[in-house]
This record gives sequence, structure tokens and C-alpha cells, in this order.
Amino acid sequence: MTNTGDYEGAEVVQVYYGTSQGKLGKPSREVTDFVKIDVLEIGTSQEIALSFPASIMASYAATWNVKLLYKLTELHGEELASKGSHVLLAPSMNILRNPLCSRNFEYFS
Repeated sequence: MTNTGDYEGAEVVQVYYGTSQGKLGKPSREVTDFVKIDVLEIGTSQEIALSFPASIMASYAATWNVKLLYKLTELHGEELASKGSHVLLAPSMNILRNPLCSRNFEYFS
């Protein structure tokens, strides 16, 4: 985050998770993560990292909203690139439910 304003200041960056009211009965909007930024002088920056908890976002595995999933993976990619990382370890989806796979416990399905 960069202070591009005319005054020094501290901020709180928040990530909200939202879903339409459906069968899952989840709230339409809830905070998933936040980061309090230190006081930034004018023109200075601070690197932040936000988390996207799998427990909250597990319902995305059941969606067919391709645009939403694309945006989510785009956000993950941008954060990885900003940190210089080339590997993302995250839950997967096994749509075939192949019992020969030894990592079934990690899948959404």
C-alpha cells in the first residue's frame, strides 16, 4: 500500500467475502481478513499480505461461476507474483473422485 495523499496516516485494509443468499445460508457479506497499516509518511509504501481462508471459501468449489473463479485465481496470482513466488499450495478439486489418488483428504469434493 502506498500513501499517495497529502497527509501521513494509518489505514485498515479489509477483505470481504460475499455470496448471494442460497441454500448454504451464509451471510451476504462478511470480513475474511484485515491488516492494520502502520502510519505511512507521504509517498512511502508498506507491503501487506492478506489471506483467503479455505474454510470460508470452500463453497466456491460448488459454483459454476467461471468469471468469479477466474477473478479469485487472478488475485491469488497477483499476490504470488508480488512476493516472487512460483508455487501455490492450496486445496484442489477432484471431480472424478478417483480413489487411486493418495491426496483425497485435501480435495474440496
